[in-house]
Amino acid sequence: MQFTSFSNASTSTAPTGVSFGAPTNLVGITSILFTFTVNTIITTVMTYGQLDGLANKWSLELEDQEKHFLRQATQVNAWDHTLIEN
Repeated sequence: MQFTSFSNASTSTAPTGVSFGAPTNLVGITSILFTFTVNTIITTVMTYGQLDGLANKWSLELEDQEKHFLRQATQVNAWDHTLIEN
């Protein structure tokens, strides 16, 4: 298999030819053309400010979840003591 052309575009097609190496009089088709689709993966670049902003946002969300968890744990602990006393 031999690649005949390639493009740096986001999506491109590159025709390729395959030769089976047999003489044309023995095999009716000696070359088959087909198409590859090449997709480029585009990665975004994050700045330090964006990363810092996300880290701060996640930190605040984690603090909120921690407060919520501690309220629920305190409530469950109170129920547990009530059940044990009865």
